[in-house]
Amino acid sequence: MKSSDLLIKCLENEGVKLIFGVPGEETLDILESLRSSSIQFITTRGEQAAAFMAATCGRLTGRAGVVLTTLGPGATNLATGLAYANLGGFPLVAITGQKPIKQTKQGRFQQVNIVRLAEPITKMSRRIESAEKIPVLVSRAFRHAETERPGAVLLEIPEDIARDSTGIAPIPSHRLPITPPHPSVIREAGDIIRSSRLSIIIIGADAKRWNIENELSAFIGQTHFPFITTPLGKGAVAETHPNFLGTAATTDGELIHDELKAADAIIAVGHTTFEKPPCIPNNARQRIIHINTTPSEISHIYQPTVEVVGDVACSLRDLARALENFQRDANPFEVFANFQKTEDNDTGSAYPFKPEQIARALQKTFHKESIIALDNGLYKLALAKVFRALWAHHLLLDNTLATMGAGLPSAIAAKIVHPDRKVIALCGDGGFMMNSQELETARRLGLDLLVIVLNDNAFGMIRVKQSAMGFPEFGLKYGNPDFVKYAESYGARGYRLSEGDDLADTMAKLVQEPGITLLEIPIEYSN
Repeated sequence: MKSSDLLIKCLENEGVKLIFGVPGEETLDILESLRSSSIQFITTRGEQAAAFMAATCGRLTGRAGVVLTTLGPGATNLATGLAYANLGGFPLVAITGQKPIKQTKQGRFQQVNIVRLAEPITKMSRRIESAEKIPVLVSRAFRHAETERPGAVLLEIPEDIARDSTGIAPIPSHRLPITPPHPSVIREAGDIIRSSRLSIIIIGADAKRWNIENELSAFIGQTHFPFITTPLGKGAVAETHPNFLGTAATTDGELIHDELKAADAIIAVGHTTFEKPPCIPNNARQRIIHINTTPSEISHIYQPTVEVVGDVACSLRDLARALENFQRDANPFEVFANFQKTEDNDTGSAYPFKPEQIARALQKTFHKESIIALDNGLYKLALAKVFRALWAHHLLLDNTLATMGAGLPSAIAAKIVHPDRKVIALCGDGGFMMNSQELETARRLGLDLLVIVLNDNAFGMIRVKQSAMGFPEFGLKYGNPDFVKYAESYGARGYRLSEGDDLADTMAKLVQEPGITLLEIPIEYSN
């Protein structure tokens, strides 16, 4: 059998259904093997976008997404997507081509040491140097990508190795189970909680990978502890829960931090320092219980007192048993009512629109059956604070690498994984234009997608921060295309909101339209 055929059989053996990528000369043997396989190859308009799509598939399914690119420039274009997956904890396997290693007549043309380049932004980066190593390295790649904490893996396969012949077979695929926590740390955590005056739960990014809403809800219901989430933890428990206090901000001076400061015990479920710190205080008075599948990374911003490491659903059930007959008041913080009142009364009717108006219109329009994939900008902070996520993937946002350009590719992948759900891409004009060419990919795939572009004709977040630092405005403005005509050039529909138009009504109408619809919304971030 041809080595490229073996590679594809190994991928099929791992359960791969989709591969995103851009074709290249050095991957033509692999593409030919893909042509007769059960795997669907989705051609994208750029390698970075392909990596974002594959990473989002991994994020939503728990099984590694796969991206395929050629050598050199195709492989270097993956770098941001690899870092996005690795920091975010999204399982991803990237496969890149390379020039022949046995004999080549092209010198160093297009050759970059991709394996070394990828090492700092992946869990594993390897070259396949013989056909016989394909099954072992593919098996290792998927195990590394999917084992806690998940992340990115890169495999490079030279073109002559892909063309070789071999009689070797794939290795049977299997996954490692996550073991339960040790009883001694459950007892220690229980003792800390029992001796505390006020305990609060903070739910972080990793909690959304394990489908533990039932265990979290049961634990909260039994203890009556209030809980907050980090931006990436939003939706791990429906935020309509009466004990939900809000989402931890990434900046100082927010009211939500008063709740954290009032507690003397913090139960951190799925928190990771890869996410921008949610201002967890560290002082002698406060004790932190770390509950995760992996040990914490001790740092000046996160110093747990006890670490409950193991299967998190099991950890929550065991800790609940250790706290039988122990309860706190359902609403222990006096500031809670003031916090909710502030959130609920701030409606606004400005034009150009404010980020908070966008968040409330999205909340009114898109319920539990929806997925909103965010790019990065100041509007993300408003969504994290104001929007109430009703399920784990209600908001797909990035608070680890926090790259621009991922919103539209993530929405495309989300629609592929969940074709029956309403999917919305929410982008600033800057982030949208970084991968706007993927409108063609979405159109070619026949997807139904609403793309919202928040337009201020500038890098709005940097403008606000530049002003806050006392610097005069510089280097931030640019010209945009006519977004309505731009959408139409891709065969999509385009609309632009005007003053007096109703945000929620317009969104509700447009999301029902078939195909790709782009809605441009003028936005103002200042004041």
